[in-house]
Amino acid sequence: MQQELTAIRQLMQDSQNAYRAGDRERALRLARQACLDHFELVEIPLRVADPNFTFAMEVKFAQWRELIERGAPSSETERLLMDIESGLVEVERLVGGPGLAAPLFVGLASFSILFREG
Repeated sequence: MQQELTAIRQLMQDSQNAYRAGDRERALRLARQACLDHFELVEIPLRVADPNFTFAMEVKFAQWRELIERGAPSSETERLLMDIESGLVEVERLVGGPGLAAPLFVGLASFSILFREG
């Protein structure tokens, strides 16, 4: 999961850099790659955790591509990129960690050993 999120971040930053340099075609290609090659993999567990948030992130990625296609000012793309980054932080919180089950299991197993062994 973390590997996919890192790839998304890098591709989105590369997309922004290409856009600033005036290469809208490359910027759009990188944005699509971030979404289709990486976010799609994150989307599966994210949809289970929070379907509404998943949809909101999909909309943000679509808005990003739309801004590039229409040649929006860099200030708009920068604001949206920060919004996407905030969303990726939330994705990490929702599906990136071990969750509650693993620490709970370890805690219960440790307690049972201590209780049994004295």
